[in-house]
Parts: sequence; structure tokens; C-alpha cells
Amino acid sequence: MTNEKSHEVQVHPIPRRRLRKRWIFVAAIFGFLWLAGWLVFRERSLAVLRLPNGQRFTVHKLTYGTDHCYWGTPTPLTAVENWANSWLSRIGRQIDAMNPTGTFRTEVPTLVLWHTFDWKQKDSNSMPHWYVLTDQNGWRTAISTNWLLNTPPSAPAGPGQPVTPQWSSSVLPSPSPFLQFDLLNAQGDRLGGSRLKYEVPLSLIQSWNIQTFPATEKVGNMTVTLNGLHAEWAERDATKPVVDDVIKVTPDFTVTVDGTATTRWQPFTEGAPFLDYPWKPTNPANGTIESVLGTRARFHHCTVSPYDKAWKVYLPLICKNPDDFGAPDRVTIEGVSFENGLPSDPNGTAPVKIGGSTVKFLGAGRAGSFEYEGLGEAVYPIPGVQKLEDWSVHRLEGTFQLAQVPDPLGNVPNSFSLGPGGNRTQYPMTVNLKFTAPRPHFVISLTESGDRFPFVIAKDDNGQEIEGELINVQGLLIWLAKKPCDEIQSVNVTLLLQVPRHFTFVVPPPAVPTRK
Repeated sequence: MTNEKSHEVQVHPIPRRRLRKRWIFVAAIFGFLWLAGWLVFRERSLAVLRLPNGQRFTVHKLTYGTDHCYWGTPTPLTAVENWANSWLSRIGRQIDAMNPTGTFRTEVPTLVLWHTFDWKQKDSNSMPHWYVLTDQNGWRTAISTNWLLNTPPSAPAGPGQPVTPQWSSSVLPSPSPFLQFDLLNAQGDRLGGSRLKYEVPLSLIQSWNIQTFPATEKVGNMTVTLNGLHAEWAERDATKPVVDDVIKVTPDFTVTVDGTATTRWQPFTEGAPFLDYPWKPTNPANGTIESVLGTRARFHHCTVSPYDKAWKVYLPLICKNPDDFGAPDRVTIEGVSFENGLPSDPNGTAPVKIGGSTVKFLGAGRAGSFEYEGLGEAVYPIPGVQKLEDWSVHRLEGTFQLAQVPDPLGNVPNSFSLGPGGNRTQYPMTVNLKFTAPRPHFVISLTESGDRFPFVIAKDDNGQEIEGELINVQGLLIWLAKKPCDEIQSVNVTLLLQVPRHFTFVVPPPAVPTRK
């Protein structure tokens, strides 16, 4: 009988002190990793740009749409966070002591860029005056930030202590997965840049059924066929070192009324003044283009990217033939002389009623000065003398001043502010207007209500129409000839008020023009 010895393995327990050290070491490793991750990813900034003079421009956040989160007063950073910032800034990262405190709304979909800027000196070569956003297709939007020179931080920012973020808005070029952000000085020299990753939420991108050319829409007895869209680069402003991409779009369309082709109906694609303050029509009279992101632009100044999959084209048409309208819809003033176009009445011609509107012809002249003081219409008075360039896109030079008209007892109504969704009630105002026009011009006073829009036709003694554009200055229509036309002695002026016929198409964008 064989004796078998059992071999037992004896396990010696690890001392409790050594086991405790191991757990402490593992916990320290996990704690360090958690702290490092928390420091790096807590309120992570999109970009931190180091400018040549050592200043720092930080892009905290991008938001798009009509609801935007804004930032409140920053909370102090801890000593550890300040120390971490001194190292993280070397790799373009930063800890932001910001907390969202509320929201605000914009009337139209807008891209808001939240940023802070710690500046030390007003050096024009190093101060950021522009930022440019470029999408994946190369379509760019330039925004001026020269107001930073006059907007210093509310309190000096210490090391690693960001100031309260400010915001600037622009249109979004397209639903691009990234935007190239470049910061430039006043001369257009690049100070720095970074690629910002930001994708518009799919819920904000509109989905349309795209029509093919030719696209046809019918309203009443009118049928409009949109045959195509043509695009060319708009003229660049030579006075600005940095400009965004702008194209001029021309629609190719045909109109039939009761089955008969006609050229009397034409679109409002430029020069319509009544979209601007104080008139707020229910339906836009200007031809506009809408992107899938909801941003809009006019035909003659289109900033909507032609790289989009589709455009929504709003094409309102008006009839440019005054013979198609009866007396209740028009007023004609004959024999207006540019040499001495001022009427005998210093306050203008006698008022004429057209529906709910009152029309008065105030005067005319060749290139030179014009001065008017009388009634206009606005929402609230504007204190002091205002430059006219803000309303006329630099076509005129001059000033105007608004004041509320006293009531029969001589009391001047108090001014008021409008809250969100408040009604904009128009009030009669006294207007003091002085301007210098570069070409022949005349001025018409008009009070407008409802969806009736003004259109001016000026013809010479031979019945030839003179091209011109309308500019709205607080209820005063200034017609400005597009050419000098010094040989013309007098004109016949017809003011039409009509409701445009609106047509809407969802079509492919035009071919992208070759860059100049």
C-alpha cells in the first residue's frame, strides 16, 4: 500500500499596512486623473488666441437660433485654477469661471459668438477690429469688432481671471461642421485664428421639398414661372480692408395675367425703403432669399451661401404701370422742376389722401442742399441731431432731428420704451432735415398704414422713365436719381400705393460665380 503525502500550499497574508498603501496609491491615481479631467474640461473654451503683443482673445461659446444663453458675472477662480490656467493657455485651453444665468431672444436666427478680450494698450496694429468666419466651402462672413477700442473691461482682470463675456452676432454661412475663425486688425492683417467645431442642431435646419426649374406658382389670376437664378459678385467696398462674401442675385421669371404674358409686373429687389423704421409691414415687399438655417438676405445684397442645398425665394411683384391704377391708388404731380422744385407753400403741396395715407410733395432740386422742417412720423423721438448716413447707406450726407408734437394744451408726451412683444405705435413728429444730395432729388412726405407700399415713377417731358431709388427717413421719402440727368428740366412724379402679389419658390441656388 502506497503512502501518498498531500502537499499543501501555505498562503501568507499581506500585511495590512502594505495593503493600505496600495489602496491609497490607487485612490490617489484616480483622484489625480479626476482632478485633471475636471480642470481641463470644466467649461471648456472653443479657442484662446494669443495676439502678437501678448493679449488674449477667448472664444467661449457659439450659439445659433433665436434663443441664446448669456453669461453673468464670473465667479472667482481658485488658486489651483489660476495655476492650471498658466499652463493650459500654452496649449490653447482655459478654465472659464462662467455660469449661464439666463436667455435672450433675437427676432431672426442669428449666430452669436461669446468672447472676452483682455487688452493692455490701444495699439491699432494689435487690436482686433474684425473677425472672419469661413465655412468648409470657403464662404465667409466678416464682422467688425472695432468697438472693443472703446469698451474696456469693467474691472481689471487678474491672471487667469476672465472678464464678463461679451457677444457679437452675424449670419451663419452654412450648416458647416466647422468654422474657421480669424482675427484681424484694422488694416486687415491676421492676428491669429482657430478652427471652431460647431454643428447646428438638426432640429434648426429646415427641410424643404425642392422644386426644379422652371418652378411655377399661381396667385389669383396671375401665374409666375421662375426659370432660374443668376448670381454675380457684388461690388466691394474699397474703403474697408475686410469684407464678407456678398453676391447680387437676379431672378429670371415670366408673368402671365389671365393667360396673357405681361412685363408690367416687376419684383421689388432693391431700393424699397419701407422695410426700415418706422414702417413694419406684415408681408415683406422686398424680394428676399432664405437659407435652410432661417437667415434672410435681399437680392441685391445676398449673404446667404449659394452652397446650400436649397433656397426659399420670396418674390413680391408690383405693377409699374400707373395707368393700371385708379385715382384712389395714386397721386401725380406734374411739371416738377429740378431748378426750382420748391412749391409756393413752404410746407409743401396740399395734402392728398390715399386710403389711410396722407401724401405731400415737399420740394426738389439738383445736386446740392435741401432743408426741411415739418411733420413726419416715428415711434419715439430721437434726442439730439442724428447723422443721416445711418439710414441712407452713405448715399446722402446730412442730419435730422425728431421731436414729438405738443398736444393742443402745449404738453409734450413723455417718451417710452417698448418691452418684448410691445406694440410700436406711431406718433407725429416734427422733423428737421438737412442734407446734401449727389444727384437730382425730390422729397415726399408720406404716412403709411396697412400693407400698402409706395412706389415712385418719375418721367421726363418725353415720357421716358428716369431711374431712381427711394430712401426712407422717418416717414419722409427721398427720391434720388441714379444718374446726373442734368439735361432734364422738369419731371412728372407719380406715387403709387399698392399691395404686392407674393410668390414663394423653393429652388436650387444659382451657380457660384468665379471669384474676382
